[in-house]
Amino acid sequence: MRYVSISVGAAHSCALTADGSAHCWGANKFGQLGDNSLKTRTRPGLVLGREGFQALSAGGSHTCGVSRTNKAYCWGDGFSGQIGNAMQEMQREPFPVKGELSFRTIVTGERHTCGLTASGRAWCWGDNSKGQLGNETRDDRNVPDSVATALVFTQLSAGAGHTCGVTSARALACWGENSSGQVGDGTRARREAPVLIARGTAWKHVSAGAAHTCAISRADAVLCWGANTRGQLGSGSAGAIAPLPAPIKVTGRAN
Repeated sequence: MRYVSISVGAAHSCALTADGSAHCWGANKFGQLGDNSLKTRTRPGLVLGREGFQALSAGGSHTCGVSRTNKAYCWGDGFSGQIGNAMQEMQREPFPVKGELSFRTIVTGERHTCGLTASGRAWCWGDNSKGQLGNETRDDRNVPDSVATALVFTQLSAGAGHTCGVTSARALACWGENSSGQVGDGTRARREAPVLIARGTAWKHVSAGAAHTCAISRADAVLCWGANTRGQLGSGSAGAIAPLPAPIKVTGRAN
C-alpha cells in the first residue's frame, strides 16, 4: 500500500492513499478507526464509506476527513460534540458533519475539531471548556460554529485545549487554554476568541500541542512557547514556561 499523507492521534493513526482511500490502525475504543467495530487493530484497516478523501486528521479519540467533494466527515468519540453531527455519541464509521459548509482542510484536537472553508473562514465544534472553539463562549458545540474573528486563515492547528492559525496576511493568532502560556500573548489568561501574537513577524506554519505551541516564520526561524516541563520549547533547558514566542536553540548536531 502506498500512502500520500498520514496523521497520528493520541493512540491511533490514519493514512490516505492516492485514490482517496483511508486506512486507520491502533486504539479503537470509540470507533476512531472507522471500520464499524471497536476492535483494536495492529495493522491498517480500511475506513468504511463510499466517499474518497483528500485530507485526514486523527485527534484524541476521533478522526475527521474532507471528502473529494469538500464535505467534512468525522467518526469516533463524539461525546463532546467533536463529530459535528448534532449528536453527542460515538460513531464507528464516517458520519457527515452537519450543515452546508464546504471545507478545504480539517484539524482535530483532543476533543474538538476545526475546519477551513475555501474562503479561509474558520469553523470549530466539540469541547469548548477552555475556549478552544474561539466563539467567545465556553459552551460546547455539536455542530460547526464560526470562530469569532474577521481574520482569514490559510492554516490551522488544534491542540489539546487551544487552537492556532496562520492568516492570509501571514499573521499568527491563537485562542483557548492558556494556563501554560500556550496562546503566546504574554499572559496566562484563557482566550475565548483569537488574539494576534508576535505582531511584526511573518509566519508560514504553526503547530499546537498539549500545552505548548511552535511555529515557523517566513524567515525559516522556529519559535516555541508555552509549557516546557520536558524541554519541548527547545530552549536548551526544561522548567519555566514561556508565554511569548522564543527561538529554539540550534546546535551543530542533535544530542
